[in-house]
Parts: sequence; C-alpha cells; structure tokens
Amino acid sequence: MLDFPNSAPDIKKLAEKLVRHLHGKLENTHDRKGWSGRNFKVLTEFFRPHGIACFPGEDGPQFLWDFVGYVNGRGILIAAESEWSREQGEVEYDFEKLLYVRSPIKLVLCRLRATSGAEAEEEAKSICSSLRNFMNSTCKNYSPGEVFILYCVWWAIDGGPNRDIAYTLQVHGDPICQPLDDDEQFQLVSR
Repeated sequence: MLDFPNSAPDIKKLAEKLVRHLHGKLENTHDRKGWSGRNFKVLTEFFRPHGIACFPGEDGPQFLWDFVGYVNGRGILIAAESEWSREQGEVEYDFEKLLYVRSPIKLVLCRLRATSGAEAEEEAKSICSSLRNFMNSTCKNYSPGEVFILYCVWWAIDGGPNRDIAYTLQVHGDPICQPLDDDEQFQLVSR
C-alpha cells in the first residue's frame, strides 16, 4: 500500500517517482483516444499495485478529470489531464481543471511539435512559462505542498522512441490536513 504523502517533501518524492515511471512509456498514437487511453494505462500501472483506486478503470468512465488516483478514507492522491492537441489553448483548458482539485499531485501530459532536442526544450520552457502565468491570472490560492507536473513528450522521427521533458512546480509549505472535530457539525441554515 502506498502511503498518502503527509509532508511537502513526501509529495515531491512521490511526484519524482511518478516522473521516473513515465519516462519512455508514452507512445505517439496519432489520435486523441489512443493517446489518452495509453497514458491512463501507464498511470494505472504505477498506482493500482499500491492499492490506489484509479479512474477511469478498464474501459470505464472518467471521474471529473481524465485520470484520478483515489485513496479510500484519504481522498484524491493524483489528478491528471492528458492533452493530445498541441495547441496552447487546449493545454491551458485541461490544465485549468487541475487548479481546482484538492490533490497533492497534479499532472498534465502533453505532446510537443518539436523534432529536435533544442526545439523541444524551448517549446517546453514556453509551455512552463505560459502555464505559470495562467496560474497567476486564473487562481490566486493553492494548497501548501501540492506539486504540479508538466510532462511533455516529443518524437524525433515518426514511429521512433519518445523523448520526455518533465517539470515540477511545488507550492511552498506543508500540507494542511486535519480530521473533523466532534463539535464540527452541519448547522441548519434554512427550512
């Protein structure tokens, strides 16, 4: 069973372990459904052996986000969006969904147009900058300790092996999680 991370360093460590797992496993499927389906399979292979309930399941429906790993009694461990389109606006649209989920790890998988390492690095840096600016203009508050992962993939030749570039952004501070006190009850506000 995978321990739910309780500190910022634990969240960062799990995010880095996930990035290592993803390395080299994403495929250029040439269509949106194949791209997302393969990405969800790779994520499920990482989380399910640790007792994490994954959505979508085998050919099952999504649960609000493209992929969710849920720990019973604790909540969502990871929410992920997988964007096949290479358009900046489409990546931002999917990324925005991650801004509003309470989850220590938030992952966006995207494809790059680049055909060389230098082009890929520039394109990935541009996406990082754009998403960071998007975060500032869209949502002003984030949960302490949460990690955003931008995982970019490109292919030098059609049908060749993928190349991966991953970035993380961790919000400063330790996670704030606490159980309900006995005196915290629903209060009647209208009839």
